[in-house]
Amino acid sequence: MSGYNRYYKKPILNKIFYFSLGWLAMVSKLIPKQKGLYVFGSMNGYAVADNAKYLYLQTKGRKYFITRNKSLAQQSLGTNERPLYAWSVKGMLVQLFAEKSFYTHGIYDFIPSLIWGSEKHNLWHGVPLKEIGPAADWRYNSRFLKKIKALFYRRFNYMYYMACDYVYCPFKERVEDYKRYFSISKPIVMVRKQPRNSSATVNMSSRKVLYAPTFRDMRSSLAHFQELLKVVGFYDPSFQVLLEEYGITFVIRPHPIDLARLDGADEINEIVDRSPDLYEHLGSYQAVITDYSSIYYDCLERNIECYFLAPDLDEYNQIVGINSELFKKIKSEGKDNLLDAVTPIVLNAIDSSGKGNSGKRFPNLANN
Repeated sequence: MSGYNRYYKKPILNKIFYFSLGWLAMVSKLIPKQKGLYVFGSMNGYAVADNAKYLYLQTKGRKYFITRNKSLAQQSLGTNERPLYAWSVKGMLVQLFAEKSFYTHGIYDFIPSLIWGSEKHNLWHGVPLKEIGPAADWRYNSRFLKKIKALFYRRFNYMYYMACDYVYCPFKERVEDYKRYFSISKPIVMVRKQPRNSSATVNMSSRKVLYAPTFRDMRSSLAHFQELLKVVGFYDPSFQVLLEEYGITFVIRPHPIDLARLDGADEINEIVDRSPDLYEHLGSYQAVITDYSSIYYDCLERNIECYFLAPDLDEYNQIVGINSELFKKIKSEGKDNLLDAVTPIVLNAIDSSGKGNSGKRFPNLANN
């Protein structure tokens, strides 16, 4: 495994190792915490990113961003501070004595047993359109096995990646969904705007479009990213002509797992966004096209145009599950392909004379 996959995957030996640290989780619960000492983590310890990064930058006082990626420990956080390596002596002590922990992907953003005694705040990495938690993770397990897993993780909750005391939900109409998602640990749901959007600025660039599809596992017919691009019509000559003639800057941002699998020599490489933090420049896009990604809610919070393109909607809903109201919305508003999705964006970008980027006059796209 390479890149993010090495942090995301949990081989059986890793699980056995963390299970053996149960005694340390109990010690962490007993040790008095240092008031005002906060730790932050993200992406299973792989990167300094997402909501945890932004809340870290917005927080004053004694704070540390914890990483399990040793190479990050020498990189600046944009201040005089640097990430703290989780397995260093200082890193372990800071996690053990932290009063509060804030994370985006789960308790494995840290060494779980060490932060177990802290007040655990799950910021999550976006507002889910799809099902997450037991309903998705254990979807194909028998009823008996689901009960066994639920009992196990409630007893050994320091092993459960979604464990937390508080979880942040940006939209009050989604609170009941969050209670279902986090039904194992049963945290208090706090309605709060995502830190990555709370102080975001919009510096929109006309004719700049982002395509940000979510990850599909091997159960999906579109698990291979290149196959997805074919199905949505990326290679359609008409779509390519539209981009060129109207001067549209088209950028692709795969899910981190898909991004790690892409070959650097791939033909789409020059238009792939590989930046460590998409949300730093999300406001530069005129519009976003997605399927089941939480970026839809980021666009809502930032007032950015967002279009749905979900060619495998029924299949994805069967495999993973999607919020019922959002399923209806995607079904009714979803575009057929990239050409169909980008056309209204072009119409919003061109001036009233119907001129394209080159100054030439083009056919009325609304009639195409």
